[in-house]
Amino acid sequence: MQETVTNANERKSLFSSFLEVLETREKQAQADRQLQEEKYLRRTQRIYDFHERQRREAAELRRCLDYVSQHAHVLESVLRGAGAGADAPLSACLLRQAAALQRCMAQCVANASRIRHLLAATHQPQMDTMLAKMEAELSTWTAFLQRAVDATYNTEVVIDNLHNIIAEQRRCVREVSSSSVFTSLTGAEDAGGAGQAGAGDE
Repeated sequence: MQETVTNANERKSLFSSFLEVLETREKQAQADRQLQEEKYLRRTQRIYDFHERQRREAAELRRCLDYVSQHAHVLESVLRGAGAGADAPLSACLLRQAAALQRCMAQCVANASRIRHLLAATHQPQMDTMLAKMEAELSTWTAFLQRAVDATYNTEVVIDNLHNIIAEQRRCVREVSSSSVFTSLTGAEDAGGAGQAGAGDE
């Protein structure tokens, strides 16, 4: 009888130990699943944040490009008015517009540089080419602006150079705006805006 009780207790003890092992493994497996899920959520959030930064930088670059285009038109209008009088002093309005355009061009370059760092490696060479052109245009414009500030009169040469630089800047804006990299960055935003507009019309 004593031996039977002992055997029963041993079986219960083995069964309890087996259950404890199973419970421990289940808890460990659950902890591992939770850890993997947390890692997945963090990775997903990082991807989302990355694309959101791309979208914001692309939107900011587009606003700056639009601003450059608008100021180029205003500056050209000022030039037409200033060019009517021979040897007229370079107007303060002209200098203000030129300085505003230079600041916005610098912002465009800064935004494009940030976007370049967010792009995949396969797209960076194309962005490097565009960024180099934008930096060259900014350098040219900055040098001209300094000469314009130092100038005390408005000559035909200065006016012609300014017209040429405005035309070149517009060409650069068109080239950046129509590039495949810029289009791909802003395409999703445009589609989202169109969808919201359509929903609003309904």
